[in-house]
Amino acid sequence: MKSVLESEGIDVQVPDEHTLGIQPMYAAAIGGVRVMVPSSEAARAKELLESVMASPPAESPEDEP
Repeated sequence: MKSVLESEGIDVQVPDEHTLGIQPMYAAAIGGVRVMVPSSEAARAKELLESVMASPPAESPEDEP
């Protein structure tokens, strides 16, 4: 999510990024992964993430016959 938003010029903060990088199992204990963007970019960020989630996954070279 962070890289998608940053690639579109949206400033992104992931408050627990370092903690989750070291111990990903803590995500549930701290309430999930939070992604923060400026309020002025919130609607655009939501649209971008929804469009990425709705698009089919890219095929990898291993999937080709």
